[in-house]
Amino acid sequence: MQAPGVVASEVVPDTAHTVEVFGTRYALYKVGDDFFATQDSCPHAGGPLGGGDLDGHKVSCPFHGYEFDVRTGQCSSGQPFEIACVPVRVKSERVLLRVGS
Repeated sequence: MQAPGVVASEVVPDTAHTVEVFGTRYALYKVGDDFFATQDSCPHAGGPLGGGDLDGHKVSCPFHGYEFDVRTGQCSSGQPFEIACVPVRVKSERVLLRVGS
């Protein structure tokens, strides 16, 4: 299902944001000119990844600092955690998330 998008030019580069789509929160990231999206909650303790720090392609959870690659969802902090990635595309200046089935 294609979700309503946010305006691409309004997303601050190299930062993490939280967006809500059909009642579910997702984290949205802009790295350079590319957009990525993941689940918003950290699998460790539920920290909001959209409120985390973004360093390149790694977002850190604001609760305990676990880092995740926004391209793959893999935890790079040596822990057995993973986050779900959500397909993203930009169309007519809108950042669109593909959610659900």
